[in-house]
Amino acid sequence: MNENCIITNDIFSKSWSRTCELRELIVTLKQSLKGSKPAILIAGGKKLQSLQSEIELLDIEIDKRLKSGPPLLEQERQILVSKKELQQEILQLNRTLLTEVKNIKSTLAGEMASLKRGRTALKGYGHKSSASGKVINKSL
Repeated sequence: MNENCIITNDIFSKSWSRTCELRELIVTLKQSLKGSKPAILIAGGKKLQSLQSEIELLDIEIDKRLKSGPPLLEQERQILVSKKELQQEILQLNRTLLTEVKNIKSTLAGEMASLKRGRTALKGYGHKSSASGKVINKSL
C-alpha cells in the first residue's frame, strides 16, 4: 500500500484512503491479468465498482462541504491536492489496464473463431449411417 495512504475518520481522509485502495486494487487486477485468474478478476471488478461508488458518495459530501462549509484547513487542502495527483495516476493505470484487457479480449476472440472453424471442419468428417439400418439388413 502507498506509504502516503493514511487512514483517519474525517471525510477528506476517508476519500483519500478509499482512492488509495482503488489504486492498489487496479495494480492487483493488472498483475492478475498476467496470471489469467478469472475468479480474482471477477471479484476485483466487483470490488472496483463498490470502491468507485463509495468514493463518489464521499466526494459528493466533500463538494457540499466545499460549497457551504467553513474554509478549508491546510491539511484538508493538502489531502485534496494529493488526491488529485493520485487520481491522475489512477487514470493512467486505468488506460494501461484497458489496453491490456482489449488485447486479451482480441486474442480470445481469435482463438474462439479458430475453434469454431475447427469444429465446423470436423463435422465434415462425420460418419453417415442409414437411419433405417438398410446397410445391416442388406448384408444379412
